[in-house]
Amino acid sequence: FFYSIDRLPQPQYEYLRESHNQNYTIIMGKILTIGLGLLVKVAFVAVLAPDVYWSKNGDNKVSLWKNCTSVDSELACDNFGTPKTDDLHSDSKSLLDGCRAACVLTVLVSIIGTLTACCNRKWTTVVFTFMASVFAITAVGCWVEFQKGGAAWDTIDPKLVHPDVGLIVASVGFVFALLTTVSACCTKTHDERYDALA
Repeated sequence: FFYSIDRLPQPQYEYLRESHNQNYTIIMGKILTIGLGLLVKVAFVAVLAPDVYWSKNGDNKVSLWKNCTSVDSELACDNFGTPKTDDLHSDSKSLLDGCRAACVLTVLVSIIGTLTACCNRKWTTVVFTFMASVFAITAVGCWVEFQKGGAAWDTIDPKLVHPDVGLIVASVGFVFALLTTVSACCTKTHDERYDALA
């Protein structure tokens, strides 16, 4: 009553084996794209935290939200505040606001990319994951320009300032965003499988 796959006619056996391999590729591609997308989101949510510093020089540390210096073993911080309309007239504040906005947009666009990957929309996923990588490199670039401008460093040569955890995590997040785009490009959709049969 029950037939093993070996007893099936040869063309039908080949079709089932090929169908199984294609299903496996589709599922693994989805898992990889979604997994990398989650890493991007975690990285850019983490770097938005006020206590995650992006640059440092000795006891002086700067995050997206505050500039802190160690005084008598205690941390004294000046807050940068929230974005304001008059920030447009300051290059350094514009770069800082641009970095914040790029981090938020990276997370939002990456969420959309993950949802489209779950819905098996290959090219939509590629577009959104690529946009996430563009916003990610924008965040890194804005911070590097902000750091080089020296706005947060009163008496320190900006060339002596070093990257801290925030900038490193954002850079790794950018690499993950690029890998997510590549992974989305390499996935197959169910439609492609049926096209191959036609």
